[in-house]
Amino acid sequence: MQTNLSDPVDTDQAKPEPQNETLHPTVYVSMVLVYRMAKQMLVDSRHQSIQVAKDTLKMYNEYLQKYPALKTFVYTTGALSIVPVGIFTVFFVFSLLFSISTAVIGVLIVQASLAFLGLTVLVPVEIGILFVAGGTTMVYQTVKNTDIKVVKHYESLLIKEKEDDDDIMVLE
Repeated sequence: MQTNLSDPVDTDQAKPEPQNETLHPTVYVSMVLVYRMAKQMLVDSRHQSIQVAKDTLKMYNEYLQKYPALKTFVYTTGALSIVPVGIFTVFFVFSLLFSISTAVIGVLIVQASLAFLGLTVLVPVEIGILFVAGGTTMVYQTVKNTDIKVVKHYESLLIKEKEDDDDIMVLE
């Protein structure tokens, strides 16, 4: 579709209408009704499933009462199937515990090795910082002590010079 630029455009049609955020009452009511119907259907199907299970168990018990050999076979088979299931369960539990403990030990080893690697970098840097700090402190103390000695030496010279003038002045 081609538009002609010379045609006047209706500005009222070009603007989109503001949309209302709230639901229309009929839409809300229909949603509530659908929800209630779905909920009732789920409850009914659950009750039907429970009734089917009860009927099946009742028929199963009646059938086992008619044929005692079948009852013995079913119970023996169930009891004997517990052994492999139990062995598998024990195997699963021990395998899971072994896997978890191996993972934990592996994580601890990796963390320890990374900490050791980090310390092999950190300790020399810290030692270097200590040497620089110690050297700076020694230079500061040397300059301070030298300054004090120089000041005292010149003080004594000034005092001797003043003694020669018979005026003793003490510098503070």
